[in-house]
Amino acid sequence: MTTPYDIVSRALKDIGALEAGETPTSDAAQDAFDMLNDLIDQWSNEEMMVYYKNEIVFPITPGVTQYTIGPTGNINASITGSITGNILTVTAINSGAINVGQTLGGTGITAGTTIEKMLTGAGNNVNETGTYQVNINQMYLLQRLIFTINAH
Repeated sequence: MTTPYDIVSRALKDIGALEAGETPTSDAAQDAFDMLNDLIDQWSNEEMMVYYKNEIVFPITPGVTQYTIGPTGNINASITGSITGNILTVTAINSGAINVGQTLGGTGITAGTTIEKMLTGAGNNVNETGTYQVNINQMYLLQRLIFTINAH
């Protein structure tokens, strides 16, 4: 996984401040990291979007030539997990894929609950067990329930 240090090191090499094989001093890396944060803050203030890509791998079925993607489509998920407050802890992904913006459904889930942020569940494969932030605090702990997730 790319770290902020990797990003600023490559940027310093791109502008010629470092040669191939060189590493920045801790002060130079910190200065470059601070400048990166300032740039992102400026973009935020100017209401510019910082996009990210999220790959969802969906197995295709032989003989099926058409799929629908969306709230009532084929790309949904079935997961096992629990919610405490606004943290969804996924212990198993039974089918499908997890992504930001998806709506949770199931016994005891507050209507309109969606995944708004990936926490520890965003690994190299993105679609992993771990924790995700949801938009609505749940009133009680849900133990080992099967959730359905509809694509957004």
